[in-house]
Amino acid sequence: MGSGSTLAQRALGRELRRLRNAKGMGQSQAARIAETSHQTIGRIEEGQTTRITSLQVNALCDSYGATDEERRICLDLVKEIRASREGKVTAS
Repeated sequence: MGSGSTLAQRALGRELRRLRNAKGMGQSQAARIAETSHQTIGRIEEGQTTRITSLQVNALCDSYGATDEERRICLDLVKEIRASREGKVTAS
């Protein structure tokens, strides 16, 4: 995994944590929404290697009350992470 993916993972994690905290929601509640474990939510928010789908990010953004711009940022980061894992270069 390249450093671009790591930076994108950290940025996605920070943004999802910020949105979750702004909503006053715990990791367990977020995990139920994303249909995953609270440990996985924690790993995502810490920027650790884990898989998260666009569908999960959309569900979290819905429940967090994310703006269109916040959602776009999160989904762009997911695309960047996926492209990096697949060995594609993305423009930044």
